[in-house]
Amino acid sequence: MNIDNDFSGVTDDSPGFSELNPLVEVITIQGVFDHPNADALELISPDGSNLSFAIAKKGQFKAGDKALWFDAVNEPMVPVDFPDFKFLEKNAKNGYARIKSMRLRGEVSRGLLINYSQEWDGLSNKEISDLLMIKKREAGTHASRQGGRILSGDACSGPVKLLATEKYDLEPLTRSWRYIPNGTKVVATEKIHGANASFGWLPFNGEYKFWARSRTQFKKSPEDSGKNSAWWDVAIKLSLPEKLQNKKDLVLMGEVYGAVQDLKYGLGESINFAVFDCWNSKEFRYLTFEELKDLCTEIGVDLVPVVTEFVWNTDSGIPKDIISLSNGMSLVPGANNIREGIVIRADFESEFSLKNSESEDTINLKRPARFISKLVGSDYLLRK
Repeated sequence: MNIDNDFSGVTDDSPGFSELNPLVEVITIQGVFDHPNADALELISPDGSNLSFAIAKKGQFKAGDKALWFDAVNEPMVPVDFPDFKFLEKNAKNGYARIKSMRLRGEVSRGLLINYSQEWDGLSNKEISDLLMIKKREAGTHASRQGGRILSGDACSGPVKLLATEKYDLEPLTRSWRYIPNGTKVVATEKIHGANASFGWLPFNGEYKFWARSRTQFKKSPEDSGKNSAWWDVAIKLSLPEKLQNKKDLVLMGEVYGAVQDLKYGLGESINFAVFDCWNSKEFRYLTFEELKDLCTEIGVDLVPVVTEFVWNTDSGIPKDIISLSNGMSLVPGANNIREGIVIRADFESEFSLKNSESEDTINLKRPARFISKLVGSDYLLRK
């Protein structure tokens, strides 16, 4: 992985599968530790991050072993008729059980590890996922655990090629923390639990139009479809077409929240929107965080809350004080629920060298680089 590239967003032809957040991943176990409260159990670190522990029987794994890792954050569903998943049968529905985080003897297990088989040699994560018939949990159309539901509206074609990615996605910090250069100033913002949304004026079929988009679909306006959607509702509520009228080619990205998921942020049956990123389609780059803050102030839209700013410095895993930031109460004004987690982001310069093949002279250059990654909190994963 190259820190010179944006860490945000790839898509895959298979719905529910993401290379950044795979449903199953071949890993090499980085560490095995005694469970402090159970002699027969051990804590297994699949990534060396000091966080994504699985809990296994003592002696089942050792450092250096290959294994399959099912991260609960990605909500994998496994078929219980496969021998490795048979123990989950009592929790199954329609033959599938969800891999969940749980607390065992005071320690949090954030996923499932199973022993590696040579039959998977040479296969990609996606190929193994397909072979084992792993599915991603589908919660319905933004259905909450308490039965809430938002209007999805009708989809339409739109200027997908002008976006940074067909589906905005962030890699987990548990996998990417090694790529933050020590000494880098980073910002931790709150990760809000809601529905992904994008808004902006973009050209399509010869004319500029205002677009509202979910994670994967452009949405027809109420005038065009006769139907409302949460994305157009919040755009109209916050006057986003007017506020972005003079900011053509910028695509605001953020979260529609409130009456969307099980965390309501004190909004009851209302919804709101907070910005977490912005894509400049003409310059083909994301705004820096300072540019993003200035833009939100200028046009009068909410930015996701800043949890803290600090200088990154670690040689072994994610610092525990950073992990603690992923838990706690939401900082969204009026909210009375826990936060989903945090997003760590940094804008910095990356150094690289070019060598002249004829003179063998080396030129050292710098260019802008960006790091952005998510860390979901254990409080959120363990919520009822």
